[in-house]
Amino acid sequence: TLSSINGISLAGTAFAFLEDIKGRFLAAYHSRYQTAPAYSFNEDFSRTLAVQMVWLIIFFFDMSK
Repeated sequence: TLSSINGISLAGTAFAFLEDIKGRFLAAYHSRYQTAPAYSFNEDFSRTLAVQMVWLIIFFFDMSK
């Protein structure tokens, strides 16, 4: 079904992905994000986000086989 691939919940995986991204962001920037100008971390953190997104796509591609 659309809600799972080989028994893995897509919704659960999506929320786990978001929690992972949140943890990585907070680990990298601690409390600096509270006073930073909007978009000031985009250049640095976009690389981290891109790598994690590619990993997730590869993971789901492998699971769908």
